[in-house]
Amino acid sequence: MSQKQQVHKRIVPLFMIEIFEAYRSKQMKLQEAMKELQLGRSNFFRYYSAFKKDPKTFSIIPPKKKGSRKLSADVDEKIASILRAEKELVWDPLVRVGKINFSALSEELHREENLDISPETIRKKAILWKLHHPRQRGLKIYREVETSKIGRLFQHDTCIHQWSPYLNHFYLILTVDDHSRRIVFAKFFEEETSMNHLLSVRDTALNIGLPLAYYTDRHSIFTYNAMNGPLRKNYQMVVEDAEVQWKRVMGILGIQSICAKSPQAKGKVESKFKYLQGRIVRRCAKEQVTTLEHAQRILDEEVRYYNEYRKHDITGQTPMERFLLAEKEGRSVLRKLPEGKDLKDLFCLEYRRKLDKYGKTTIKTIELEVKSSPSKEVFIHYIEENHEKEIRILSGNTVLKVLKC
Repeated sequence: MSQKQQVHKRIVPLFMIEIFEAYRSKQMKLQEAMKELQLGRSNFFRYYSAFKKDPKTFSIIPPKKKGSRKLSADVDEKIASILRAEKELVWDPLVRVGKINFSALSEELHREENLDISPETIRKKAILWKLHHPRQRGLKIYREVETSKIGRLFQHDTCIHQWSPYLNHFYLILTVDDHSRRIVFAKFFEEETSMNHLLSVRDTALNIGLPLAYYTDRHSIFTYNAMNGPLRKNYQMVVEDAEVQWKRVMGILGIQSICAKSPQAKGKVESKFKYLQGRIVRRCAKEQVTTLEHAQRILDEEVRYYNEYRKHDITGQTPMERFLLAEKEGRSVLRKLPEGKDLKDLFCLEYRRKLDKYGKTTIKTIELEVKSSPSKEVFIHYIEENHEKEIRILSGNTVLKVLKC
């Protein structure tokens, strides 16, 4: 269905004045007048109020917008300088930025030069100065808001990318609240493991709270795929193969684990990867980032800007504004972590083992010896964080031994 034309393009001014005169003199009822003009109630009274103020000067033709202010030569030079630097990054084969990101440049000018220059203004300048050759734009598809409460659904995913041309590829684990679009967790990791994903849940729970559900892809970290891959294998059905650590922890926390059937289904978190790639890669190249810690500082700054300053096209609010509004209106289902449980025994990789006749067993090539009766079944909790490992051996709820390595 095609949209209605603008009021001044589909209604003759004299006709509208005639309808208003008839309504004012009570010759026509409100519903009839609205139907004749094809206007809703709020629009009808907006025009009618302007008509009552001065019928002689009343006009439905909107005033022409004043031309935008002319930028000074100094500001033009700053825009040209940042565009030339951007062009060098685009041409550099070591930096994977692909094309000029005008939104990122606008944010950079605001952050570094305190200049409020719109992305469209920078784009027009780039075209004028032959620094950009635009392609025909495709139709932009917007997604509707699906959840009405914060914490009802967290979208969670990983992206491997060369975030800095001076480092190898590394992983970004990201979690987004579906309702507010707030990025609630973002951290770089050298590798993608079940342990790192569980640590992301722990940090999110401590800082934000526990959601009702996590929405992930079908990676083997999140769901058991016995025949995953091009070659079928005969699996020995032991606990560590058959039970996915992610689902085990989700079950303890009372969180529904939902696996998406396609990347498009996780549109809100996928779009954040695209947004961050368009900014972090550029900054890492300009600042010559050589460490993961430096890249993390840049990531934290960009996430803070996205959450607190960037208004969403659909909602018209920043993610933080939308999050706080839902919280204020009582539209939150976020929960706290269960009390009385050691976080190390909760966010860990759990394995069930039987001790041999010498009271020994192994886990991840590490030999363990416990002073307990042979053949006794124990639970081994394996925690690895910041290159430090901790192994906790439990019998029931009793900790038998703690080993750090």
